[in-house]
Amino acid sequence: MCIRDRISRGVFDLNDFIRLKIFSSYNNIHDKILYLYRKFLDLLDLTDNTFEKIVKSNYIEC
Repeated sequence: MCIRDRISRGVFDLNDFIRLKIFSSYNNIHDKILYLYRKFLDLLDLTDNTFEKIVKSNYIEC
């Protein structure tokens, strides 16, 4: 699966999560944002360091 496809699927999943979880409760916002970040990395099969390198290089290869 192309990384762009993973991102598209992940954005859809994250939008659902935000709609259902974050805006339904304002408790533990930091934990929920951290959860979203981890979920995004999991969908891309990345670690924090790898994702940081991709962002810094501003390049994502399919």
